Amino acid sequence: MNIEPTTSIQDVKDRALETRAVQTDLADMWVWDSATLANWDEWIRQFDATSLLPTPSLGKQIALATVAANNARQAYDGALSNIKLTVRVAVSGLRAKATLNETLNDLVEELSAQGNTRPTILEEANNLIVAWEDYNAAWSPGSPYTLTALVAAVAALPALDKAYRQTRSTLRKREKELTRHVAVVEDRCMAWYEAATGRFPAGTVEGNLIRARVPTSYSPSGAVAPATPMGLVLQALGSARAFADVADATGATGYRWYVKAPGAADFVFKVETPTSEALLLGLNLGTNEVRATAVSSGGESLPCSPATLVVT
Repeated sequence: MNIEPTTSIQDVKDRALETRAVQTDLADMWVWDSATLANWDEWIRQFDATSLLPTPSLGKQIALATVAANNARQAYDGALSNIKLTVRVAVSGLRAKATLNETLNDLVEELSAQGNTRPTILEEANNLIVAWEDYNAAWSPGSPYTLTALVAAVAALPALDKAYRQTRSTLRKREKELTRHVAVVEDRCMAWYEAATGRFPAGTVEGNLIRARVPTSYSPSGAVAPATPMGLVLQALGSARAFADVADATGATGYRWYVKAPGAADFVFKVETPTSEALLLGLNLGTNEVRATAVSSGGESLPCSPATLVVT
């Protein structure tokens, strides 16, 4: 029986582990001259998401890069959320004052605080800055909302966006490195199996051992399920609504969003979207938990870590 290519990282790791174990059993009779057991140990170690020595494994590098990308994403989205809140509070305050001030009314009638996407939130913030400066730069709708703070927050956003893009790029590079490593280990497993079964024919004790122990086919049922989405960020929009966003998951063609209402025992399916963003409607008052999965023709991923959102 010829060995077949595997279908997932876990399949390759399992095959490599068993290949390495069988080589130990055969060590007194035959040693493959293309790699040592120490080589196999190092190749297998690269899959470990916790290994730091002698150098961080590829799995560990991906884990660290994922944390960095998630933190950068949360920092950017948190800053954007604060800008949106400042715009909403300030526009509301200016409109209240404009009812008694015709000149101010001309300034604020074009202002809006309804944006739910990054471009519209920034457009509204920049429009507000112009009107605020024209009216009275020292005015504040209440602490901690000031024009100075809003200008600084908008100015800081490009650096936060760049930091997120850089960390996401690093994560993608590490994932590609692991993908290449998987292909290399796969090839070595297949080369060892071909050499070992050539050395020990079927019907011999050793030949039967190899053929029984080392996986040769995983008989996949179809396409592989996508990766688990990461970095869930929630933003309250008012009126029992929320904006939800996760980093794109490898292999995903859509995303499913689940909500656990305050006091509920389980998560309930809410909506499916073609992209990694969703507008969640009809949320219950109190602390809601949200999580997402990625979907494709290969099935549904494991859910991401839940995030909480307080609806008032």
